[in-house]
Amino acid sequence: MHRSTSLLKRTASACGFAFALMAIPTTAGAETISTAVVNTNGTLARGTDGAKSARTGLGLYRVIFNHAVTTCAFVATVGSANSTKPQGGSAKVYSLSGNPKGVSVGTGAEGSPSDRGFHLVVVCP
Repeated sequence: MHRSTSLLKRTASACGFAFALMAIPTTAGAETISTAVVNTNGTLARGTDGAKSARTGLGLYRVIFNHAVTTCAFVATVGSANSTKPQGGSAKVYSLSGNPKGVSVGTGAEGSPSDRGFHLVVVCP
């Protein structure tokens, strides 16, 4: 199995996704995987690579890492930082405008913004 396929399976598993993966060759050992688990109020529950987080508005958050993420893939899902069942909803991710080390996350339910905790995985080549 290619390292990238294994990496994608671990990433998908960490986010609770299940889907078929194709082998996409990359340079072995070159990936950087950064993570953040963020509480509903925007505080960081846990994370890697110097992750810092903040709530910036209703259902809006920013997560900053200690490295650029402009060429990375982002995956986020609504989730709890502990054993509490998370509220339903969705999460969307995009680059943080004006900061190459940042990711913006928007959470909501039923088409409206709402505060939700989430898990974020960033995979960089």
